[in-house]
Amino acid sequence: MSATAPAATKPKRKRVRLEYNRQKQKEYRDRDKAEISELQKTFNRLQAVFHAAAAPTRSTTSLLPWRQVALAMLSACRDASSQNARLRVDQEMQQTVLHDLLTTMHIECPPTAPTFTWRNVTLTVNPDSRRMAFDWITTHLFHNTDIIFQRCQFPSALAPSEVLNDCLVDATDPDAMQYILRYQRVVHAPLVRVAASVRAMEASGDAIDSQLWPTQDANSECHFRYARRPGVYDLSREFQDVISGRHVMVTQNIHDDPTLAPIPIQRNRMSWVVLEPRGEHTTCLRLLSIQSHHFDQTGAFLALDDEARRWGCDAQHLHGFVQHMNAVTHRYIADQFTTGLT
Repeated sequence: MSATAPAATKPKRKRVRLEYNRQKQKEYRDRDKAEISELQKTFNRLQAVFHAAAAPTRSTTSLLPWRQVALAMLSACRDASSQNARLRVDQEMQQTVLHDLLTTMHIECPPTAPTFTWRNVTLTVNPDSRRMAFDWITTHLFHNTDIIFQRCQFPSALAPSEVLNDCLVDATDPDAMQYILRYQRVVHAPLVRVAASVRAMEASGDAIDSQLWPTQDANSECHFRYARRPGVYDLSREFQDVISGRHVMVTQNIHDDPTLAPIPIQRNRMSWVVLEPRGEHTTCLRLLSIQSHHFDQTGAFLALDDEARRWGCDAQHLHGFVQHMNAVTHRYIADQFTTGLT
């Protein structure tokens, strides 16, 4: 039995090996067929792409005629030329504005009383230059508020409630004098009401160039006004500090405006009105007005006799004229700031 067992297992092993080989051959054939099929598909796709690329173009509808191309290029050239012309005009306008601003900055200098520090305040015709000049002149005054009050020896806004009311006359040169009107008092009224009263006083005259700035309502933090009044063109602006509640109203007269009729005899006028709250129902009112000797269109100052007559005084001697100016100041303050703000 043991001798015949190995002989019986040999055919079985052979059958198993043959079956294994047949299965492996079948797997190889199936894999080759799949590769051939995939290669055939790839060939067909590439052949279709080749024939499509080699075929002549059947239609030329996607190409524009040369006439249309030429017209389009001509239109683009005209647009570029128009834009270039507009840019040149803008450049010239900007150069004009720059020249006007440099001129304005050159003729203005910081106000430093009591010596003469003003010069001829001139505007130009260009609207953009005028708007920027208005802004520059008033901002210039506003930023000098504290230093000019200090140089004119105003008491602090927090000082005891004493009234300051006088007119300092700089008569170093009797033919070129300067007048400094100073006024300070505490008004027993809320700042909003006092500001409205002062604003109403400044609202006189005919408005000029109101179209140069946006419409401003009562809640605006900045109010412009350029007005024609008897013998003067006044530019004024109100600044409001929303944090401290302080209001600063500045005014500068314009000596030379080519858009308006010239004023034969005038004087330089700069003024500041400062309102500071001392409480819910109390306001400190401070007024500073600096005015020059009258001058004519050539810039020459009037003689002392003529100057005095314009103030309603017969200047037989300088001391009497100074006393007269103080009386004029007190009457002005009484009319403008005492009666209406009690």
